Formats: sequence, C-alpha cells, structure tokens
Amino acid sequence: MPMLVLTFEGRVIREYAFLETGMTVGRSPDNAIVVDNLAVSGHHAKIEQVGTNYVLTDLQSTNGTFVNEKKVMSQHLEDGDSITIGKHTILFKLPRPAQDNESLEEARPSTMVLDTAKYKELLAKQETDATPAPQAPQSVPERLASSAKTPVPRWIALAVLGALVVGIVTLV
Repeated sequence: MPMLVLTFEGRVIREYAFLETGMTVGRSPDNAIVVDNLAVSGHHAKIEQVGTNYVLTDLQSTNGTFVNEKKVMSQHLEDGDSITIGKHTILFKLPRPAQDNESLEEARPSTMVLDTAKYKELLAKQETDATPAPQAPQSVPERLASSAKTPVPRWIALAVLGALVVGIVTLV
C-alpha cells in the first residue's frame, strides 16, 4: 500500500498508510488527513485507487491543489509525486516491488579487476615482504626424518629413536 507523508516547511508531521476506501484531505476533522491551516478547505482533495493506479482529485477547493508545482483538478499519482495543499506538502510513496534473487544479481555490479601499475607494485612488494609463517614445533622423530638426506619414513625414525633411548637407559 502507498504511504502519504505530510510535511510542513520540510519537517515531517505525520505518515499515513493509504486506506483501501480512499483518503480525503482537508481542514475538517472527518478527513483521513487533517491539515490544520486556514488556506486548506474543509474537504480539499481526495485520493482514490482506480484499478492499480491512484488518482488525486481536487474537491473544488478555494486555493487549489498542486502536484509537482502544477495546479490540477484530477491527476494520476506516481511514486515520489509532491502534492501541495495550502502551505503543506504530501509526498506520495509507492512501495518498492520485491526483487527476486536473479534481478538482485543483475543489479549488483560485478567486481572490477584492477590492472594498474600501483596495484602490481603493491602485489610485488607484498610477495617480497612475505616472511614464512611460523611452523609448529616438530617432534624428535619428525626432525630426524626431515633432516635425513634421503627420505626416511616416520616409523623408521621412531624405531631408531626408541632403540637409542633403550641403549641410553641400559647404560645408566
């Protein structure tokens, strides 16, 4: 449903959700939108839904009704239209249609790939400044296996270390 935002001198006074039965605007208290201003007629204008459109009609007001600064007797309203009644303004806002994921993807711009000298310079500097990440401490069998000139399976390094420990314990 549309929203009608009543403002005075740029300040929002009140927001109104559009009523299915239509809305009247005027100074009298029986209007859906009451505008307390002597330049506004008792029943100044009405807004009705006609099919899928919304129409503003001036109700033979003394000072007239304006849409986007043009005096009108009847006017089809569109999203963002500014209705001036007396010294007050009513902004007509239609709800935004829900977008499906596909149209959201189309609306979202793709990532641009930088190909500038400055970008390439930053990347090169980052590669030269990169220091190797600290590694987790290795166990003794892992150190033995990694320091050997020929690849040694971890289980062999573990067996050698085990025999060494047994030999040391025997000596003591």
